[in-house]
Amino acid sequence: MKYIPMILSMIFLLSGCSLISINTSSPEPASENAETVSPVDESEDAVSDTDENKETLSTTENEEAMPTDTDKQDVIIAFIEEDIHKISELETVAFNSLLSVSGENYTDDPTMLAVIKQDVLPAYKEAVSEAEKLEAPIPELEQPTEQIKMTTKTFLESVELQKEALEKQDIQVMEEANQKMLEYQGMLEEYHGMMKVIADEYEITYEPLQIDQTQTL
Repeated sequence: MKYIPMILSMIFLLSGCSLISINTSSPEPASENAETVSPVDESEDAVSDTDENKETLSTTENEEAMPTDTDKQDVIIAFIEEDIHKISELETVAFNSLLSVSGENYTDDPTMLAVIKQDVLPAYKEAVSEAEKLEAPIPELEQPTEQIKMTTKTFLESVELQKEALEKQDIQVMEEANQKMLEYQGMLEEYHGMMKVIADEYEITYEPLQIDQTQTL
């Protein structure tokens, strides 16, 4: 099956390890004209004084409960550098294993099948498992989190189809695997687009890196 094209580019992810570069800008200082609570005149009615104090206390509690932009910035960076990093490492193992027996490194189908079974699938199944555990720490990251889960599943489906194609020596199944790989790449681009929008909003420099490879089986 030497002449079946298999595209292997844009290695997932988004991690702060080797695939994402993050720099944060300092948050803007609070405005000097920020509204402050004026002291209550001692001559005011006692009931009014109590009501105003309650209102001030309630407002302060609400403000403390709401995360600031700086808080969210820290959460987003931790999400990329810690949570996604775990998945990224496992995916890198899977990608490198697959690349080691494809393209210019291809020798024969049995060797490739063995590597897929022994190295690629175990690593990537673990990556999918880690992705399934992800929970969005803030509402802004809910959609990207779901996108990660769908994207990793799609790549796993592609690899499983590659395995089936090699076992059956079925070109049609390999073409299905190629199509799944293209779907994966499209979903990955969508994910990076989502993260770029969020990063820009919170003044984070987000630049996904990738393994630029186009291999032929």
